Amino acid sequence: MRSRRALRLTDFFKPEEYEGVVEISDTAAYELCLRLNREESIISGPSGGLALAGALQAVPDEPGNVVVVIFPDNAFKYISSFLKHLPRLFPNQELESPAAANDPFASHLRAAFELAQRGPDVINVQEAKDLLAKGVPIVDVRNPDEYAKERIAESLNLPLPELSKGTIEGLPSDHHAPVITICARGKRSLYGLLLLKARGYQNVKSVEGGMGAWVQAGLPTDGIG
Repeated sequence: MRSRRALRLTDFFKPEEYEGVVEISDTAAYELCLRLNREESIISGPSGGLALAGALQAVPDEPGNVVVVIFPDNAFKYISSFLKHLPRLFPNQELESPAAANDPFASHLRAAFELAQRGPDVINVQEAKDLLAKGVPIVDVRNPDEYAKERIAESLNLPLPELSKGTIEGLPSDHHAPVITICARGKRSLYGLLLLKARGYQNVKSVEGGMGAWVQAGLPTDGIG
C-alpha cells in the first residue's frame, strides 16, 4: 500500500497507461482485508483489501461483469500494521516486534526514532530549500538506483547502509556545520540524522515527507525521469 505521492517515485507507476486510478483510504483497505479473512477465509494482506476495494468502486455491480483482482501477498507479515489500523483486534495488548523480543534495547531505539519524528530537527521542504540556497549540504540516504532516477541536483548520495558503516565522505569536516538528510518519504532520513549525530554532527535536519513532498511542492529535481 502506497500513497500516490510515494508511487510517483517508483518505476512501475505509469498512470498514463491506465484506464483510471482509484484512491482508497487505509481504513477502507484494512476493513475489507478483515472481511476477506473472516467471511471468505482468504488470508490476504491489506494490499488485497486495497485492490478489492478499488475494484468494487470502479466496476459496476451488474450481471455479466467478470473481474479479476490480484491479492499481492498474505496477512502474516502485517501484524504490526493491523495493530495500528485495527486496534480492536488486540484488546489490552501491546505488540512486541521480533527485534524487541531478541533485543531488550530495541524499544529504546524505537522510542528515540519516534521522538525524532516529532522533534525540532524535522523540517519541511520549504525550510530545506532555503537552507540549501544558503549552501547547507543535503545528504540523500536512498539507494543509488532511487537516487539516479530523481534527485535534488545539489545533493550528495550516501545510502543508509553506507552511513551505518561510518562512511561520511563528502560531508563537512566541521561537526558544527549544518547538514540536511532526505529520503523518499522521511523515514530513512531520520535514521540518517541519528547516525550522523552519533558521528558527532550536532546540527542535522531531516526533511519531512522526503522527495515525495519535495516533488509535490513543485521544487526542482534532476535525474533520468
